[in-house]
Amino acid sequence: MQSVRICWWIIAGLGLTLALLAGCSENKSYNPYGEGSIVGTVEPKDCGAKVVVMQAKPVDSTWVDKEGYYRFDNLTVGTYFVQATAPGYALYTSKEVTVYSGGRTTVPLIKLSPVPEQISYTRPQDGEEKVDLVNEIYISFNNSMDRESVESSFSIKPPLEGEFDWNHRRNYSFYFRPSSSLIPETTYTVTLTRGARTQDGDSLSFDYSFSFTTDRIRIESTNPQDGREGVELFEPIYLGFNTEMDQNSTQSVISIVPPLDCTYDWYSDFPYSGSRLSLRHSSAPFRADTEYTVAIGKRGKGCERV
Repeated sequence: MQSVRICWWIIAGLGLTLALLAGCSENKSYNPYGEGSIVGTVEPKDCGAKVVVMQAKPVDSTWVDKEGYYRFDNLTVGTYFVQATAPGYALYTSKEVTVYSGGRTTVPLIKLSPVPEQISYTRPQDGEEKVDLVNEIYISFNNSMDRESVESSFSIKPPLEGEFDWNHRRNYSFYFRPSSSLIPETTYTVTLTRGARTQDGDSLSFDYSFSFTTDRIRIESTNPQDGREGVELFEPIYLGFNTEMDQNSTQSVISIVPPLDCTYDWYSDFPYSGSRLSLRHSSAPFRADTEYTVAIGKRGKGCERV
């Protein structure tokens, strides 16, 4: 029976990665019918924070003690998010945390950021890491805002061109939509100064800034998948990137062994997703009963198998 098998090698910095779960756990067990606990601490300790443990919806809530400590017991095994909020501070949402049977999962220290009373939420959150490179900045308010004053008080470092898209009915929120992908592995700082005013004329009580760090360039998907067998002889090869790619430089580091004569077709759904590349070989089919290796970069140097 004829068969084609595809293998992938990806240059370091572009490879697919496995997401690490936040926190650490003791007495790990994957018994799906068991229960475990989540514990952690919020700073400032005296802010009186409310902490909520969530899945698709809230599961349980509690208040921190005088030391900023919280604990949730009798949680069914699975993955959760932890949210913390307090008056005068921005809402904080953790990365995924996993509860194990009979285990206690400790969430990394939550540090709440002071925020003017007019601001209710930002996305990305302050301190967030591995933010998507194709993204937008969202700010919501507790009051209807004066658009002109907000936009003139808004800045980003490094500078980023883009457009404001407001909630047209009440001016309670806006998106800042960048005109290009974000720079990989870069910390951006967004600032709203006290010049931003509500429609009643009240200014922010202080200049407010929040920062986030972007993800690295990654290949998010490949087709055929690594190690797949029985690939059709004329099946095209697809690569999906998490950002807009320079076409010429990307094509220059792609190799296929055994060699395969391909044409390159690029697709972009920006600002909704990154680049996609199709390698078509309609005039030259795969050889039957042959293993092909697709490499981005030089195999054996700066590459990782995915």
